[in-house]
Amino acid sequence: MKSENLLNELSARTGIKNIIWMFLALSVLTNCLLAFVLATKGTIVQNTLTPPEIRKTMSVSNVAFSKEYLEEMAPYMAYLLLNSTPQTVDYQNSKLLFYTDYQYKDALEKELKVNAIWLKRHNASTHFTPVSAAADTNDNTVNLKGKFEVKKSNRIVETRDREFLIKFKNNNGTIVLIGIDEIFSQKQKENPLNAPETKELIEETVTITNTVSDFKGGSNE
Repeated sequence: MKSENLLNELSARTGIKNIIWMFLALSVLTNCLLAFVLATKGTIVQNTLTPPEIRKTMSVSNVAFSKEYLEEMAPYMAYLLLNSTPQTVDYQNSKLLFYTDYQYKDALEKELKVNAIWLKRHNASTHFTPVSAAADTNDNTVNLKGKFEVKKSNRIVETRDREFLIKFKNNNGTIVLIGIDEIFSQKQKENPLNAPETKELIEETVTITNTVSDFKGGSNE
């Protein structure tokens, strides 16, 4: 008799606990569903691409990019294009293609492969240090100036100033690269080579850069 009473009491208590756990589980599930509905109601899913390091407050929308955002992204595009070693060039190229507008990717990829082969064959590396960036939010362009350096077998063979006009477009809030045009001064046009020693290297480097610019409709002056 006592055993039956104990069993009945145990069953009753266990049943109550099961009911309590069931209510708790339903409560948690309800809260999760409510939070999901509130979080997704009236929102637009948008991919915002950013450089690895963010140093300024920026704003991005499907209508416009802020000046600060453009001035962060332009140096990053130049970094992907102009900062390469035989070991990193393939990765840099793939990242640059990721940001590039689809209609220009095939042409750009061919030129980047040529550049990668040249760097590996000559054990060369390139480095670009931005000095200034000035964005125009009306057409999403950035004038970028900086110092460019080329090393061949760990020996510096070229150092010079370079200037680029980097062009973006707004694809529903996602930034897309559509142009990297090199800007030459009149002096550079008249005497583009610094010295006979670096002639071969500079010709190849400049040609590749200009061709990379051409894939987006840039002028080859």
